[in-house]
Amino acid sequence: NGNNEMFNLRVGKFNTPLGLWTPAHWAILTETSRKPLHEADKLIPVKQVGMQYFSTTHGERWDLDYSLYISNGEEISDTNKLNDRAHGWGADIKYTWDSSLIFGASHLSTTHYNTMALYAHYSFLQDRMEAKAEYMDYNEDTILKGDRNPWYIMLKGEPIKGKWLGVRYDAYSDNDSSDEQVTTFFVNIFPISRVVIKAEYNMHDFSRQSSVDYNEWQLWLGVIL
Repeated sequence: NGNNEMFNLRVGKFNTPLGLWTPAHWAILTETSRKPLHEADKLIPVKQVGMQYFSTTHGERWDLDYSLYISNGEEISDTNKLNDRAHGWGADIKYTWDSSLIFGASHLSTTHYNTMALYAHYSFLQDRMEAKAEYMDYNEDTILKGDRNPWYIMLKGEPIKGKWLGVRYDAYSDNDSSDEQVTTFFVNIFPISRVVIKAEYNMHDFSRQSSVDYNEWQLWLGVIL
């Protein structure tokens, strides 16, 4: 990487620049330990192996980030295995206004599937409240996955410094109309610097009769070394 923000080139393995969650998929950096449905179903690889060009243009109160890459393979979440058959290319563009409002669009096309994502992030009330949303149009010509349209919306707030409360609603549908919805209530506590404690409660609801609704809860402790 160079110091010139107008031209940066990365070669090797890098995070897939698609949407909000995938580029920052590590549990220590995300609001919940349970992933959104598109991540839990491993639709999008968290890493690419190839070459990426990325740049930033600065305005008086805005920034425009854009990225273009080609991939010779991909790495799926929670694995160290490279799928070197999914060759392709992708692009991402992100507009930031006044360091508080973000709009973005991403595209990823490989030999097996095509994906388009739209996303937004808004911080307000002096960064004590945040809202996030992502929508994905995923198309794959296989019997196992087919077309899918996952999305989520999330709202969180910090009523007490270092303590966040939030809720996220996920929805998921595919070409078989096997819909799934998940509502997640979560708490993030930062007792000291570089330490986070998470507690969350997830309610899973399925439209298809072959699946049973269920609820789950999780506790999670993370430390940044």
